[in-house]
Amino acid sequence: MGEPWGQIAFVIVPNDHHRLDAAAYKARYPEARVICPAGARAKIEQKVKVDATEADLGDTVRYRMLGGTRDCEGWLEIQGGTLVLGDLIMNLRPMRGFGGWIMNCMGFSGDSPKVVPATKKVLVADREAARKQIEGARRDAGAAARDRGARPSDHRRARRQAARRCSGPVKGPP
Repeated sequence: MGEPWGQIAFVIVPNDHHRLDAAAYKARYPEARVICPAGARAKIEQKVKVDATEADLGDTVRYRMLGGTRDCEGWLEIQGGTLVLGDLIMNLRPMRGFGGWIMNCMGFSGDSPKVVPATKKVLVADREAARKQIEGARRDAGAAARDRGARPSDHRRARRQAARRCSGPVKGPP
């Protein structure tokens, strides 16, 4: 199917929590390859056939696994300094309505990027490994990490605080 910006080549499912719409995207773009993290493949394949767990996206974008997540959280590093993260660092503006109230109370929204405790508990098995990789990518890129709903303003201090919150004792199964 033709799209204004060109042909869709990949459907990237960042983790098993985002697998529900993958089949619809594959149906709309049957030529697209479905890519997902190796550690999430079994759950994702309950909804859609996965073509690969690694992908060459060219010279300007790298598909990577987030350290410390048992290879269950994929992310993109875009040349020029943008990090596209799935769920670990949230950057949603405060929301309205009952659903917004729940999201706000659980800490998913706010004025700056942050690591949400519930998400950290589900995704991260090795907080130090995740922190080091995010800090390293941020340092290497030299620019702001962006996620859904992010404003392009500079959030360096918030990113450092979020990366520090990744470290600490690990709770739950490895």
